[in-house]
Amino acid sequence: MDIAIRSRNLELTDSLRRTVEDRVIRLTRHFADLDRAEVCLREERNPRITERDVCELTVSGPGLKLRAKAAAADAISALEAVVIKIERRMAKMKGNIFARTRPRSRILGSPTVESSPVTSNDGRWNLPEEMQDEDHRAGSNGSGGDLLEEASLRGESTAFPTSTEAYRRRDGS
Repeated sequence: MDIAIRSRNLELTDSLRRTVEDRVIRLTRHFADLDRAEVCLREERNPRITERDVCELTVSGPGLKLRAKAAAADAISALEAVVIKIERRMAKMKGNIFARTRPRSRILGSPTVESSPVTSNDGRWNLPEEMQDEDHRAGSNGSGGDLLEEASLRGESTAFPTSTEAYRRRDGS
């Protein structure tokens, strides 16, 4: 990766240059094929500005161009802030690219509904023979209709209970 470092109104020492290169090289963890990084460090001359040192970082690669800007009290803090911003954006972009190129079911390893051995294409349960009870073998649809029919034959109410019936005890109190 080609790193271009510029400075305005700020002396660029060898230690600052090495620090910039180390921090920017750290960005290749997310995208290994980055082509160029441009770092611009400058100091604002206005005495009213407390965060005088400004760092701008532009990273470019194939199909990728990210820019970030941060200001801090010193140049190294501004550099750290801008590298953190770019790392977050790159991680988010990499997650979006990864999710877009692969279907979600393959990423998580879960089978899709159509290929599941438990459900059929119409959404009904197809349980293995050993897991089925007598109602399933007899052809019950599993909707609970048999229970409602039995309750109506006994003369019980099949409607859902009202709010007062739901909290009433069976002994009437």
